[in-house]
Amino acid sequence: KFSFSITGGGATFQLGPGATSTQQASLGIGSVSTGKLGGSAGRLYELGSGQSMSLTNDVHGAAKVIDQVMEKVSNMRGRLGSFQTTTLQSSLVSLSETKANLQEAMSSISDADFAQESANLTRAQVLVQSGTNVLSLANQNPRNVLSLLG
Repeated sequence: KFSFSITGGGATFQLGPGATSTQQASLGIGSVSTGKLGGSAGRLYELGSGQSMSLTNDVHGAAKVIDQVMEKVSNMRGRLGSFQTTTLQSSLVSLSETKANLQEAMSSISDADFAQESANLTRAQVLVQSGTNVLSLANQNPRNVLSLLG
């Protein structure tokens, strides 16, 4: 679950280990102050007591302003939800899988029986050397036969 607040018009999220633009995602959000929320019908601050769109002065105008404010806030929430789902959660899943893979690799490395692995390496080296010697002998036999015939 994510929880974050956005100030100053937007936020940049670090999604990877490097501070490069390919590992960051930005989300811009407009101001949600009462002077900015609203639309062509008016702004939210105009609903205050004594203002032009207050409930006592213009009920229908206030309703239009509230509808526009709700639409704007709903759109912002939709953008935030979409950003959370498509960007943040997918990055979280990817990073969690990477973390699990790294932990598994670290466990395999730390659990390795070094004496057994050293014995396996020595055995493999002896087998390689034996194979090389057998090939060398196999190549010498045809030369010996040719030297007897020649």
